[in-house]
Amino acid sequence: MATSTSLHSNQSSSDGDSLRIYLDHWQNWSSQALPYLRPAVRAHALNDKKHSPNNNDCLEFIGDRVVNLACALMAEKVKSTPEHQLHVGRTLCNNDILGRLGFQFRLHQEARLDLYVLSQIRRWGAYGTSRRHRRPPKALADLFEAYVGAVFLENGWQFTFTWLENVYRPLVPAASHDFEQLIQRYPLRLDPAGIPRRFDKASMLQHLNPWRVFLVHSAEDVLHALPPSREFFFFPSGNLANDCDMAEVATHLINFWICTISLDLNPSLKDAPTGGTQDAHFLTLVTDAVGSNWLLGHLGFYLGLSSYFSPADPDHANNRTSNQEQPLMTAYEGTRQDVYFAKHANVLRAAIGWYYLKDPEHANIWGDTWFRSLVSKAHDIVHESSRRLQQDEHLVRWN
Repeated sequence: MATSTSLHSNQSSSDGDSLRIYLDHWQNWSSQALPYLRPAVRAHALNDKKHSPNNNDCLEFIGDRVVNLACALMAEKVKSTPEHQLHVGRTLCNNDILGRLGFQFRLHQEARLDLYVLSQIRRWGAYGTSRRHRRPPKALADLFEAYVGAVFLENGWQFTFTWLENVYRPLVPAASHDFEQLIQRYPLRLDPAGIPRRFDKASMLQHLNPWRVFLVHSAEDVLHALPPSREFFFFPSGNLANDCDMAEVATHLINFWICTISLDLNPSLKDAPTGGTQDAHFLTLVTDAVGSNWLLGHLGFYLGLSSYFSPADPDHANNRTSNQEQPLMTAYEGTRQDVYFAKHANVLRAAIGWYYLKDPEHANIWGDTWFRSLVSKAHDIVHESSRRLQQDEHLVRWN
């Protein structure tokens, strides 16, 4: 058996590249095996020819959600600081690292690829040990994510997470080592998520009103999971200055819930004949809407989360819940409103992160129940928006 390359061998202390060094040595992966997939499912996962029938775009989307959540949870287990968790979790699931994993698992060797993409992969592979200074073609990351998505649909979360933990076991300490060297060069902040431009906000707000009592009452366990006397501090953008690691876990967790609820509401999304580019685009729009600062900010306002803001914060409020029919945040405009949304959304994310890490089983049940009506409504809105857009395009063609 080949001897595994040391995480830090042949590397000066200033390189900060132990993760790529480990990834690019084939002997470290010679004993790794991919989970079995039925031939038809495997062929679907490895069909990366864009715009072709039965391509893997939808599986790639699902796999992206699974990998992001898995990496955030693995980073949470080893974190020394919130910044450490953010850096390691995000590094482990970026396209550069996923592409190197796809290459080492030789997914491209039996994949259906456009000739130009295949030539890119072969050219990149020919660089040998100098590959670590060059980014792999994105198609390699897409193949790995699609394979993960297929494994998840075939075997479920626990099986997939256990497999990914085994794959990433040597990579987590390597990424941590790089973080210690590069912490000054890579400051991290959570980026606010935006609502899709054509999304019907008024329709979603109208849907929320009759659900408000349920949403507030059923979120009590989530808020109780917060540490006692917790106060939240913010950067000017509305991003959290504390508990940003909890919000990061929750961001990927919410995206994962939205994805699994969507697949449950519309099983045809995961079927091979339809699971392609159009379905992936649909899932992206739904995820962007339900996971946005705009929607989570409204939900956070309903829960009275401004009472958890630092008393010195200008948006701090003493009341735990609001009886207003419409959020007070509508009084703000432009950037000021965006910050108000972001503050409430990020505190809600942090609370969900705390809840999940304390009780993942009940948190998963809660998340499926709490977000289901929101995802269902988002499906309807996106479908209606798409229908109207098609009508508009039809009129343009005939006029």
